[in-house]
Amino acid sequence: MLTARPEFGDFGSWPANAQLAALSMCWALGPAFHFPEFQKHVAEGNWVGAADECHFAPDMGTIVIRNKLDRAHFLLADTVETRGLPVERIALSLSDVFGVQGALLAPGFTPLSQDGVDGPRTQGKVREFQSANGLAETGAFDDPDTVSALAAQLADLGFTVV
Repeated sequence: MLTARPEFGDFGSWPANAQLAALSMCWALGPAFHFPEFQKHVAEGNWVGAADECHFAPDMGTIVIRNKLDRAHFLLADTVETRGLPVERIALSLSDVFGVQGALLAPGFTPLSQDGVDGPRTQGKVREFQSANGLAETGAFDDPDTVSALAAQLADLGFTVV
């Protein structure tokens, strides 16, 4: 079990994003994975260091996305702690397409893959969100009105937007 390992002993007090990323790694690699530098960083609560060391191979297929998600979640964990935000809430960033894709999944705009590509599927889901919220249907994820409406919905769902 992951929490029986000394470096994961404080797992329950970690920011939710760090918990998600560590569980993602555990699910992919098994709870006995051995990444000494990563383990040192999580034991210290150094989420930036954990983000730098959480990458695993083979870097292909869905592992590419998993590595990107894990890194993003560890960096969000650092942001949560640095800003003194509630650690029990999942933080999401709306600053790039990768974060917006994840954010659109929360209120149910699926199917949508979180791959970081601002392609036709993402633009279509952004337009769907915009339509459902009475916004101009541009498909642009970085439109200020779209970001504001998405942030408000995420807050209502219990997420922290950074």
